[in-house]
Amino acid sequence: TAYFDIMSTLWKVRDRFGIKEAQKLFYWDNADYVQVHPDKCYATLFKHPSNGVLAFVSNLRRDAQAVNVRFNLDQLDLAGKNLDVIDVLSGEPITMTTDGQLTVPLESERGSYVWLQPAGH
Repeated sequence: TAYFDIMSTLWKVRDRFGIKEAQKLFYWDNADYVQVHPDKCYATLFKHPSNGVLAFVSNLRRDAQAVNVRFNLDQLDLAGKNLDVIDVLSGEPITMTTDGQLTVPLESERGSYVWLQPAGH
């Protein structure tokens, strides 16, 4: 049931975030919005007009990685905003620098959802 629990949590978050109203910025065409290192690590973004950004960060390498993600906060209309950055599945906060950088530890061929949520939302 772990898989079911994860999927249930993701669907609830997607609904709460408003995924249907969000602009989709797929990893193959979003370099103006986000940079991800090392290679074979990616981020697909969902940009909502008022609920911030939901990012799916993935590691397609054969080994575990500390995936470095740098969001272009200006392009994402999040510059200067007070943001709560949350690991969606664990509910744990993630530390992000003021210039939009964070690190997501991921096992090989795994992904994680990160929500950049305007504070108090």
